[in-house]
Amino acid sequence: MRWTLLALTMAAAVALGGCFEGKQGPAGPAGAQGAQGAKGDKGDAGAQGVAGAAGAVGARGEKGEKGDTGAAGAQGLAGAAGARGERGEKGDKGDRGDKGDAGVSTAASFRVPPATAARASCNADEVMITAMCVGSSTYQALSFEPQGAQCGSDPASTAVKVAIVCAKK
Repeated sequence: MRWTLLALTMAAAVALGGCFEGKQGPAGPAGAQGAQGAKGDKGDAGAQGVAGAAGAVGARGEKGEKGDTGAAGAQGLAGAAGARGERGEKGDKGDRGDKGDAGVSTAASFRVPPATAARASCNADEVMITAMCVGSSTYQALSFEPQGAQCGSDPASTAVKVAIVCAKK
């Protein structure tokens, strides 16, 4: 067993001895250049460079062919009114016109019946235009009816009277 232990220790010392390096020696001469390697993959694109100066203006080109007629545009705004023209010559006198129909007389179409009672009315072919209580210093209520009016509550009263104006229909 001793021999076995000794053999194992020796084997460990030889194995560990190869792990430790000694002092580094001087570098040797450079070797010959090797053969060129295979082409590598394309690299990423670089950053955008600064724009160059603008080039000179080129010569004018030839005139092109006439294009198709375009659609009509929207109607423009109305222009300002023109200046007033000169007065024209006087025309010939026209023929006399036909005689017109007789007009309605407004004086005959109104009627004011006499104010004799507290109640008054217009005729069936008339319409009442206005009414007013007269003949009393006290306030009397004026009420209207389809063809006339009444002052106060007593239609037979003579202390107050109603004045009306009637017009032909």
